[in-house]
Amino acid sequence: MSALGNKEVFAKNLRYYMKKKGVDRVRVCEALGFKYTTFTDWFNGVKYPRMDKIELLAQYFGILKSDLIEEHDHDAERQRMIETAKIALFDGGGEVTDAMWEEVVNFAKYVEAREAAKKDENT
Repeated sequence: MSALGNKEVFAKNLRYYMKKKGVDRVRVCEALGFKYTTFTDWFNGVKYPRMDKIELLAQYFGILKSDLIEEHDHDAERQRMIETAKIALFDGGGEVTDAMWEEVVNFAKYVEAREAAKKDENT
């Protein structure tokens, strides 16, 4: 069976992007006007949403529809992004130790939290 249009693939991708954005089902449903029970069926791979709902979700997460409906190796993609970031941040020179990378990640988390706090203040 093709991975395209597969309920389980969609559910896995949906959970991945929710975790990445740091949102739960309630927040997504409130933001997009979805019924919680319907969304939970998508989340659990019981049902597959209509394309207009997939489009709304893609816009919400800032991704392509294909990111939700096609099978992806998110771990491999994440590792490639990390390796690219290491090269960009450290000019490709020398070994990047775990401690160095941990500092970069902690700083990124700090910036992310600061921006979220600013957003909350403006809401």
